[in-house]
Amino acid sequence: MKVKMIALTALISSVLAIPAVASVGHDGGVPALEDGVSSSQMISNGNENRYAVSIDKPTTLTVTSEHYAGSSSRGNYLRAVLYDASGEMVATASDPDGHFSLVRSLEPGDYQLMVTGSTTMGGAHESRNTYQLHTQYQ
Repeated sequence: MKVKMIALTALISSVLAIPAVASVGHDGGVPALEDGVSSSQMISNGNENRYAVSIDKPTTLTVTSEHYAGSSSRGNYLRAVLYDASGEMVATASDPDGHFSLVRSLEPGDYQLMVTGSTTMGGAHESRNTYQLHTQYQ
């Protein structure tokens, strides 16, 4: 019984240690990255938010992050990674204080943006630990 528990623990640990691979395409569970300002998202250590990006003509994509107005974003690390349809990373941006800026010229196709973050300040559900994405397609 003890050996089975150790094996199960090792299996779970190895699965959790595998890095996430972008699954790009029209996945119904991944919201589209809309032009404009997103709803507020929580910065949660180790979790990610994914957004589908569909480009139908050559476009410059600009995505910036902002934190809750009136609160300090110090200690709110944010990272965005843009993947193409084959799962290859095509752009990345990060900032230790929650204000990344990702600008990339894109050819037509399906992409996926993954945003991850961590915070060293306050509890996970405090308003200071939120961000919004400001997106522009040109």
